[in-house]
Amino acid sequence: MGLALHSDVGRAFSIIEAANEKHLIRQNRTVRISASATFAHSMLVSSIGRFADAHPNINVTVETEDRLVDLRSEPIDLAIRHGLGQYPGLVSEWLCSPELVLVASPALLKRHGHLNTCR
Repeated sequence: MGLALHSDVGRAFSIIEAANEKHLIRQNRTVRISASATFAHSMLVSSIGRFADAHPNINVTVETEDRLVDLRSEPIDLAIRHGLGQYPGLVSEWLCSPELVLVASPALLKRHGHLNTCR
């Protein structure tokens, strides 16, 4: 009797699960982003609130890592990295040019002088 009941109930739960997949899960989606901690803090955090207001059915999660993630096997939808965008088998889009700033201690500058040219 238990096996027969399980068979009937199992089919019913399968139908419910399929309906859930079809109708409800599409309503709330998650986009998983991997980015360096610096980029996430300086660029993403300020934008996520506006994105959430404009797209309330899309959840955004951000993982902060510098390593290259494997977009084929890891649960990451997109990765933001510093580089030339040459990643075989992946689509890359240019976002922005980095702004580099040289910072030195006054003691170092006193010992070695000011930097006059880029090398």
